[in-house]
Amino acid sequence: MKNADPRYERDIILLTIVHVDFSKDEKLAKASRTRILEEILPRFEKAKVRIHTIALSDDVDESLLSTLSAYTDGLYKKVDSADDLQKLFLQMLEQSIKLDTLPIKDNRFSVDASIKDMTLLVFNKDKSRPTTVVTPANKKWKKSSHSKQVKWFSDEGYDLITIIKPQKGEWKIQAPTDPNNRVVVATNLKLKLNDIPSYLLLGDAFKVTAHLEEDGKPLTDKRLLSKFKFVLNRDAENPSERQY
Repeated sequence: MKNADPRYERDIILLTIVHVDFSKDEKLAKASRTRILEEILPRFEKAKVRIHTIALSDDVDESLLSTLSAYTDGLYKKVDSADDLQKLFLQMLEQSIKLDTLPIKDNRFSVDASIKDMTLLVFNKDKSRPTTVVTPANKKWKKSSHSKQVKWFSDEGYDLITIIKPQKGEWKIQAPTDPNNRVVVATNLKLKLNDIPSYLLLGDAFKVTAHLEEDGKPLTDKRLLSKFKFVLNRDAENPSERQY
């Protein structure tokens, strides 16, 4: 990976539990760390390869890991348990691949006629309340009983539900609400955004541009465009600081 390739977006995920400490000689270890930052990191920057780093313990060089991610527009995260990895990998996947998703609010989401199929990712650790999907026609689907148009996979802590030709209207998920739940869709109508940086310093400015495409071409039908409203939200940790 010496040069950028416009045909691909390339990402590396690095998981580690230690410092750069392959040698008891501190000078050798320091030299190796310097080589990573001064020789290897610039090569990945030039090749436009994102490096996502995950610290799996407290005994890590957080400065090194966060630098690798920040300089390549990747993500750096520290996890406390293996349970956190599922949701973290989802974040990294979304950083690497532009997924078309529907907004979910209070476990509800709306589907229009342009949606060809959709896949629901529902995080649910509550075994006493198995995930249920409620259709606009008020039919209730579970893993044990659902339509033939549904493929349902469950694993420890989550359900993956694919629905072909979903009905138009409001759908509901009956499960504990989780901000990491997703509805990924296949549609001929897509929202195209410019790349948003993963890291920003206080005071940094960046431009957001967006447009709609239908069958891979910019949507120009003014009558259809008049039905859309674009809203950009900036959420701060403190609700009183939110700006819209």
